[in-house]
Amino acid sequence: MSAGLRVNVTVVAGPGRPAWCGRCKANTGVSVDVLGLFPTGVTRISKVSVCEVHDDPDDQEDRRG
Repeated sequence: MSAGLRVNVTVVAGPGRPAWCGRCKANTGVSVDVLGLFPTGVTRISKVSVCEVHDDPDDQEDRRG
């Protein structure tokens, strides 16, 4: 087991911004930065991009079996 080191981290999404979709060849996406708020400061963890045409959850099949 670890030595009991605990760090409080809050994960938040930054503001959305338009993004280019390579499949649509159009500006139909949105991107957000995923930020980690640590006691020592803010760190960009990742960037998430989705397309409003291809990644619409209402149009997806239920593939959970």
